[in-house]
Amino acid sequence: MAKAVLLQDRLSRGEEGGIWDALLHWVQANRVAIGSVVSLVVVLASGALYSRYQKAAAVENLRRGIATLQGGDAQKALEDLQKVRNSSVSNAEQALGLFYLGEAYATLGKKDDALKGYEDGLVVLGRGSPGTYIEQLLLVKSAQLAEGNGADALARQKYERAAEIDGPLKTEALVAAARLAEKLNDSAAAKAYYEKLSSISPAHPLAELFQGKVGK
Repeated sequence: MAKAVLLQDRLSRGEEGGIWDALLHWVQANRVAIGSVVSLVVVLASGALYSRYQKAAAVENLRRGIATLQGGDAQKALEDLQKVRNSSVSNAEQALGLFYLGEAYATLGKKDDALKGYEDGLVVLGRGSPGTYIEQLLLVKSAQLAEGNGADALARQKYERAAEIDGPLKTEALVAAARLAEKLNDSAAAKAYYEKLSSISPAHPLAELFQGKVGK
């Protein structure tokens, strides 16, 4: 406080060179604090730039990995898609990367690794807002692998969760859930699913089959 008063006093007296002398005196007296502020600003600016660089790099890895996988080179796609895991991109982008990572492993016949990719994607989405198309897609893919491994009850649960999401795979998930309910001798649940299918998909190629199942 005393330093501020001294500066104001010298400025008000208008001494020759007083303004610059006063400023110089103030800077010298507060050089430690000024240096700390400048250092903090530099650190924050550097951190922001580095964060932007990391995110841009992660998005590019995601884009390149998807393109490489779609181009037919699943092994090479893994190099980029693995980098998206735990990166600074959004939850949705990271989940998308994990979906394609699972797809790359599935293409290479590594089912356990593929399942882990899908499951990790579901964990990531669980941190934010579930109920998206990506979640539905991950659930269906995970359910298909579980069913292929003979885990019908687990697969049915995943299909049921996928069927609760309004998305393009809703009908497919309901059909699979109903089929597995029948297989597991849960006729009441199977009938309930076929009733849903009859009401929401009247134009489905299997609509008559669904209606017949309801009448059983």
